[in-house]
Amino acid sequence: MELFKPDGHISDEGFAVLLAGDADTLGNLELSEHLAFCDLCCEKYAALLTEDILIEPPAPIASVVTHRIEKRSRTILFRRIVKVGAAACLAMGLWLAGTGTGVIPVEAIGFLPTVTQSEQMEKIRDRREKEDVALRKSLKAVSEQEKEATPEATLEMKISGAFEELMRSLHDKKR
Repeated sequence: MELFKPDGHISDEGFAVLLAGDADTLGNLELSEHLAFCDLCCEKYAALLTEDILIEPPAPIASVVTHRIEKRSRTILFRRIVKVGAAACLAMGLWLAGTGTGVIPVEAIGFLPTVTQSEQMEKIRDRREKEDVALRKSLKAVSEQEKEATPEATLEMKISGAFEELMRSLHDKKR
């Protein structure tokens, strides 16, 4: 009975003899000396003592598993790309249609009158003149109320009078 394989490791028969305790003194000594320095045989012997059966798969399954993982990751990536692409297309469609911003081009309405730049400037001037007139009236009313309240001119009245004169002079220079 051979206790060792040709490569120097303990054979299956050697492990069986070791587990059964049927080895002679010299064989027992050789097996224990080999287990002292060979980690591979020591690991296999420890596994046999714990009664764990080490079974290797009949065919390599690593390639099958990695293929499934790669296929699943491609499917997930494709789905994400499709979702993002659909969202981008929808956003661009809404943006180009103008419904996303609430802004409708004036040309699309068609019935609004177009106003030239000179007409716009004239409207702005008219509005400013009306504001100036309203401001003068309110300043005049305030100053008259203050004059009635106090007979002598206060600092506030002097400032409002000076402001009123300044506004008149600016308005006269514009014309």
